[in-house]
Amino acid sequence: MKPLCLFFVLIFLVGCSKEASTPIIDKVEKDGAGDVRSASAQAIEEWMRKKGADYAVEIWRMCDPVAQKASSTWGDSTEGRICRAANSLRLFNVDPNALQGDHRKYQGGSK
Repeated sequence: MKPLCLFFVLIFLVGCSKEASTPIIDKVEKDGAGDVRSASAQAIEEWMRKKGADYAVEIWRMCDPVAQKASSTWGDSTEGRICRAANSLRLFNVDPNALQGDHRKYQGGSK
């Protein structure tokens, strides 16, 4: 009985191995994100926002070729959450100088 129980425990542990590492996951962890496997997409995005838009663009350049060939469940993976955060930041990051305009006032039409 004991060998059978040990067999099932080993099978369970092998089946519960953690997600494989990828160059994208390795990069953000090396850059200070910590264990992104247990982080939510929002937490990853918040961390990445502190790194800046240029960093998000750099990560997205790594993500784009992977995303093109990814399965439908890839977006829920660690790599997918990282890439979704990078994509969101690169798309919605607006240069504050671009919003300032030329400060001329509308003078109205004919009087």
